[in-house]
Amino acid sequence: MKIDINKRDELNSIIDRLFEDTEAKWGLMKPQHMIEHLATTMEFSNGKMLLAQRTTEQEGKTAKEAFIYTEIEMPQGLKSSLLGNVPPPFKHPSLDDAKRNLNQELDDFHSYFENHPEATFTHPRLGSLNHREWVILHNKHFTHHFKQFGLL
Repeated sequence: MKIDINKRDELNSIIDRLFEDTEAKWGLMKPQHMIEHLATTMEFSNGKMLLAQRTTEQEGKTAKEAFIYTEIEMPQGLKSSLLGNVPPPFKHPSLDDAKRNLNQELDDFHSYFENHPEATFTHPRLGSLNHREWVILHNKHFTHHFKQFGLL
């Protein structure tokens, strides 16, 4: 199964199966870390947090072609240069608060692109992404982390 962030009822029914004691199949994140991480990546794509590209234009273009325009999945244990070696402190007082925040960031993403359909935002590895490319990336990213926690 692959996640489609546009199917919110389906998405939320999966998120509702994530609890504080759900164990990851790999990695160091706890459930709340994962939800907060997904929300942060939504902020990169809805204009709330702007990032610089950390690759050259050619490296970004090559990575985008390989990742966005293929069926390749994110590999287990993929390290994000934005996370570091240990998960950060929680941003929200509870997992439920983090889940509500993730839904707000999803709403803001959809709303932003309804009003600015031609907008692009920078991904640190892939470079400039438009709405369609961000949706593909988010779908793969959510799928990856939901598999990490045995939700898919």
